[in-house]
Amino acid sequence: MMHIKKCPSVCAALSSGFILRLYFIFSSHYISPDGTQYAGIGYNLLHFFRYQSNGAQFPDIVQPPLYPFFTGLLSWFFPLEYAAKFTSLLFGLLLVYGVYRFALFLKAEKKYAVAAAWLAALHPALVLVSSEAATESLYLLLVLAGVAVGWLYIKKQRLLFIVLSSFIWLAAFLTRAEGIAFFVIQFVIFVFMVWKKQKRLHLLYFLLPFFIGMAVYMQFTAQELGYQTPSPKLKLVRSHARLHNLYKEDLKQLSRSQREWKIKYSLTPAGDELAANALLFKRWETAPPLKTGGSDRSFIVSLFRRIIHNSTIVLLKIKNGFAFPLIFLFFLLLSLPVLFRKTDKNTSAGLEKHFLWYLLIMSAGTFSFLVSHVEDRFLYTLLPFFVFAAAEGFMLGYRFLGKKINGGILKKNSFALFLFLLFMGFVFSYGNIGQKHQAKNYYYRAGIRLQSFVKQQDKIAATMPQAVFYSGAKYSVLPFASLSRLLLYLQEQEALYILLESKDIQRIPAGRKLRDTLPLKTEFSFAGKTFYLLSLNKEH
Repeated sequence: MMHIKKCPSVCAALSSGFILRLYFIFSSHYISPDGTQYAGIGYNLLHFFRYQSNGAQFPDIVQPPLYPFFTGLLSWFFPLEYAAKFTSLLFGLLLVYGVYRFALFLKAEKKYAVAAAWLAALHPALVLVSSEAATESLYLLLVLAGVAVGWLYIKKQRLLFIVLSSFIWLAAFLTRAEGIAFFVIQFVIFVFMVWKKQKRLHLLYFLLPFFIGMAVYMQFTAQELGYQTPSPKLKLVRSHARLHNLYKEDLKQLSRSQREWKIKYSLTPAGDELAANALLFKRWETAPPLKTGGSDRSFIVSLFRRIIHNSTIVLLKIKNGFAFPLIFLFFLLLSLPVLFRKTDKNTSAGLEKHFLWYLLIMSAGTFSFLVSHVEDRFLYTLLPFFVFAAAEGFMLGYRFLGKKINGGILKKNSFALFLFLLFMGFVFSYGNIGQKHQAKNYYYRAGIRLQSFVKQQDKIAATMPQAVFYSGAKYSVLPFASLSRLLLYLQEQEALYILLESKDIQRIPAGRKLRDTLPLKTEFSFAGKTFYLLSLNKEH
């Protein structure tokens, strides 16, 4: 950390990033459905040594353990919501510092490294993920570390770096299952780099830590699943794909939100378990397999169409999302003329060509989602790769501005002036972050209201878990089913209440009947959203 003390600009970047993230953490009580599960798993893991949440939309075993583990550590010192968010905050700030250190290694130009740090500190997507209860902040730090240590090995060929690289990609895999894609790509690069240099034993040292760690994790998950798989989460995704295949004709009659709910939360024919969970745990073997016939050619055509479709969605999300604001895209485009200019380590003419090709190849691991589905957060994984190029564009713009200013205080502070322009370019996205968080704040208010009517040991069925999370009660998902089958399922789950949102009346088939049939415990409204707490037990 001596670099921080010697460079006030890095201190300023870290402090600004810290203040920004802290503002969004405390500006609203926002938590995602997955966030409630991570927080619950972390708390129970560190306090009661159980790998389970207090109820979630998906089986707890599908969530990798590393982020919940760190959240559980902080839950000894902070309330659970803030333990999860402070975990993201910590790794978000480490990402900023990691970007600075790696940029300093790439080019012996301190201002370039400082510019990269400021981009990481202020970038809206990186601010977003490090102020939420989400795995992305830790995952992005590990992706950056894996890329950096991999490059160190390529440059210095030291055994320490290839072993460390293996452990980093294992940690990334234990944070998000997609981390395995980067491990595979890194291995292929290492093969080409060391094969001719007679250091093939190094490849074994790269493979062993990762696969030993994966084997231990597979053994852990097999105790609950009953079989071994590298990634329970990917298995669940395949279960959803099988259900989509099974319900193909029925889905045409439903709205988009209803289609999603039916695929993820429909019941088995017996009605006692969610269909996706039954497939995951192999308790419903009569369901049709994922591939129901057709030639290999038709499969390839279908896969190609899906990739094209998802690529179109990516372009729309780049246009409307947090990953690539206009000012960031501007710096990326500005960097293109200098990126591939011939350079050496001590000049400011661009980045080393071999490193740029390395970045390009490694970034291919980001696009594994194109074969499944696209979410905004998947695009954030590109940022550890693009921030170094954007910093080149930033420096080019800063030097151009400096040449146009004739002396005086503006000339002396032109770097700070350009940073202010960068911040102003991100302001619109910051406003969108605030709106995103505030739009779901009503779940917190609903949860606090529920505390007057339910006990902590009570189980509440709902479509979304956030209000139940804030109430302190246990949660059960509200499935896509008819009234009789839904009530049978909730009886099996030992749920005492149903928390029905006004939007649920249209989302699930039994929505209106539930409201009209079951006893109403209480009704309340926040921000135009109405909640009905319905009792499943006459005694309650």
